[in-house]
Amino acid sequence: MREYGPIEEVIKVIASTEEQENLLLCVGNPIREDDGVGVYIGKTLSKIGYNVINAEQNPENYIDEIISKRPKNLIIVDAAQFNGKPGDVMFVDAKNIPETSISTHTIPLSVISAIIHNETGSNIFFIGIQIKSMEYKEKLNKEVKETADFILKKLTSRRQQCTN
Repeated sequence: MREYGPIEEVIKVIASTEEQENLLLCVGNPIREDDGVGVYIGKTLSKIGYNVINAEQNPENYIDEIISKRPKNLIIVDAAQFNGKPGDVMFVDAKNIPETSISTHTIPLSVISAIIHNETGSNIFFIGIQIKSMEYKEKLNKEVKETADFILKKLTSRRQQCTN
């Protein structure tokens, strides 16, 4: 796995001890193979206490809810196509969210993040994980799952450090 951006920085942001300050918006279609990586990460993080909205392929349906929560930091997690190797990670701020996010949502994440930022002033970040395939399967490819599990391991470990 190669990292495109400082993944350790996003882990610090997400794993903040101020739970109400952070919100993860996890996006993707879990029946489209690697497109489900955001949802996979979101389901696991919500089980260990992270503030998560698992929007699947409809993040636009959660704009009002996100605005009402007014998070200090909104972290969007989604599959992406940025010509990396499967499982590579891209971490950027809202100004640099690529149009290469490939989930099956209809409104680009850059537009959604702009609306939310304009209404809340939230810091918005994007974690994109390079896909290998978007076939109709309910399983992540090995490389993509390894990256997701790496991120989950780091965040779980960081959470445990913050609560001890």
